[in-house]
Amino acid sequence: MRRRCQKESAPIRARGVTNVDCADVFDFQDGTFDTLLMMGHGVGMVETLAGLDRFLAKAHTLVADGGQMLLDSLDVRQTDDPANLAYHDTNRKTGRYVGEVRIFCEFQGQRGSPCGWLQVDPETLGAHAEAAGWRCEVVLQDEHGNHLSQLTRR
Repeated sequence: MRRRCQKESAPIRARGVTNVDCADVFDFQDGTFDTLLMMGHGVGMVETLAGLDRFLAKAHTLVADGGQMLLDSLDVRQTDDPANLAYHDTNRKTGRYVGEVRIFCEFQGQRGSPCGWLQVDPETLGAHAEAAGWRCEVVLQDEHGNHLSQLTRR
């Protein structure tokens, strides 16, 4: 579904942006971009490795030849927290990737429904990106597992 953004348009237009659309990325077909920017661990919205594959394939059609996607994520294996390690073990035992997590939001005692979130390590991201026609390079990585990767369309 595609719609014009209303509320968000005024501040964005004040910064010089002239074309503002809200669309489901999987429905968007109005051209290509030089860069897709997925910051704030936003790629997590794909929920699973299968979701990552679906997204990378679609994003490949949205980026011009030689274009790029920049995204950041977290290598959850970079921990020694027993609770996190137990979660990883549970994922492995049930056949899920260690970075596929279930989260929920809670505010003032109101708890939302759980949803999936993907935190993908650089090696796994690189393998899935390569299979979808991207070249993947880790640009930055810190000691906590946070990383910024550049995917270039081949």
